Amino acid sequence: MQQLLAYDKSVQKSINAGIVGLTLVILFMVLYYGWLGVISSLALLIYAILTIAIYKVIGVVLTLPGIAGLILTIGMAVDANILIFERMKEEQRAGRSYAESMELGFGRAWDTVKDANLASIVTALVLINPLNFSFLNTSGLVKGFGITFLLGSLLSMFTGVVVSRILVRRLMPIVKTKEFKS
Repeated sequence: MQQLLAYDKSVQKSINAGIVGLTLVILFMVLYYGWLGVISSLALLIYAILTIAIYKVIGVVLTLPGIAGLILTIGMAVDANILIFERMKEEQRAGRSYAESMELGFGRAWDTVKDANLASIVTALVLINPLNFSFLNTSGLVKGFGITFLLGSLLSMFTGVVVSRILVRRLMPIVKTKEFKS
């Protein structure tokens, strides 16, 4: 019984750490990228909502490794936006208009985002071991991490590219051209 209570405390501490981390990431994005950081934060919140909804639908039980996978993929979701926004800055410095910089930024960052997430998806599949290869790990905790990591990788790619792009396009009249800091 005592071990169960200690485990519950560890899970609660991990959830609290995730909330603190998410808050700090949102604060950084807003302070560094301004309106684009707000948009990125909205996409990150959409990511979190979709992730929790999928966990509920398929019955994912969050263990410590699962929470670690979730927190790791939050960072990956933000990473896609950082890559995109930095490409947008580069395009703007090259003299392109805001609209053109946005389209080129998303387009040129896609290869990097796709490759990074593809590597993560392959890694997650190895951890999950869906074909039950005897030479791979079959631990439930490792599989739990792999499942949350796989779902998070897929969702972070979707929210980082698709959702963020829709939000930037829709909120473009609000975002000023001077938003990019050199």
